[in-house]
Amino acid sequence: MSPLTLERIKKAKGQVKIAPIADPQKATNVMKYGIQIMESGAWVTIFTDHSRTICEQAVRKAASQVILG
Repeated sequence: MSPLTLERIKKAKGQVKIAPIADPQKATNVMKYGIQIMESGAWVTIFTDHSRTICEQAVRKAASQVILG
C-alpha cells in the first residue's frame, strides 16, 4: 500500500467504503475488493485486492494515523 493511497484515505475524512468489485477481464468471476473514496461527488476506487481483510487493514491504518497525528 503506497503512502499516497493512505494519504487519500485520510483526506476523504470518513467518506470511505470497501466494495466488492467483479473483474470483467476474468471469465471465472474472481471477486476483488476495492477501497473507494468520495471525490468530486463520485465514488473513486483507489486500491483493489483479493482480500477484504487487506482493504480493511489499510483503512484502519489510515484512520489511526489521523488520530495519532
